[in-house]
Amino acid sequence: MTIFVKGIVLLPILLVFQTDPQLEKIEDRNQIDLFNSIHQIERYEAKVFRVNVFFMDNPPGSAGFEGTGEISKDLVLAISEFDEFPRKKLYVLRDIVNPKVVKNNLLYDKIELTIEHRSSGKKETSTLSITFDKVIFNR
Repeated sequence: MTIFVKGIVLLPILLVFQTDPQLEKIEDRNQIDLFNSIHQIERYEAKVFRVNVFFMDNPPGSAGFEGTGEISKDLVLAISEFDEFPRKKLYVLRDIVNPKVVKNNLLYDKIELTIEHRSSGKKETSTLSITFDKVIFNR
């Protein structure tokens, strides 16, 4: 059987099993709040894994400064191997004020993120050292 004939035979079969996109309205309040609190997403890739950093807004006033509605953020770290069936992990760094990744160092099996943020009203620089198996926050 030629490639052309095989293609003619397989095309109708593939069309039968093809799915159509469907739009669905989400009503779950937790999911609505979660996705609407995502302020920013950044992706960093080492050679053997990647990390997606989700900057999530906390409620007004969460930064703890009297008389302001300033918010803190949670940084959610979604870590995944590069594989057909990757292992995945999830971490969260809670209540960080005005975080900004100012430098990244992408190595074979490690990602280092230098983060500027506020602590006790002062600008501070900290480092997140990320491997697939461990995350360390160094202040």
